[in-house]
Amino acid sequence: MMKTILLFALTNVLLATSAFAAELPIEGIYGDEMGCERLTRGPDAIDEPGGINVYADRIEGYEWGCSWAEVWEYPHSNGSGFGVQGLCGGEGIPFLEQYIIELGFDDPSQMTVFAANGDPRWELNLCEGVPQQGGKG
Repeated sequence: MMKTILLFALTNVLLATSAFAAELPIEGIYGDEMGCERLTRGPDAIDEPGGINVYADRIEGYEWGCSWAEVWEYPHSNGSGFGVQGLCGGEGIPFLEQYIIELGFDDPSQMTVFAANGDPRWELNLCEGVPQQGGKG
């Protein structure tokens, strides 16, 4: 019985450890106009709420964010689609979120983030001239 409990606990630790290492196979940081501007000018330079940024290991919005717990290939017409499961938090509330991420077929500097049901959420571009900020960004 004790061996079973230890094996179960070890399995859960290994799964949790691998979950936090999930990354999208992207280089750089993607964002909407405000998200990229916030990165280049600094977070305190813009008084308005808003801005989305996608990194290899996470997504960040204004006062919320998700770390990728799981990343998998998602069949898309261009072959560059990924499903992601995020461990998220915002305003002190933890939640889970799933997204579908598609890189542009003709232009990999473009990215579309869809809700889990397929509704488009954000059209993003590769942020130019931003400092390295975690993940593969």
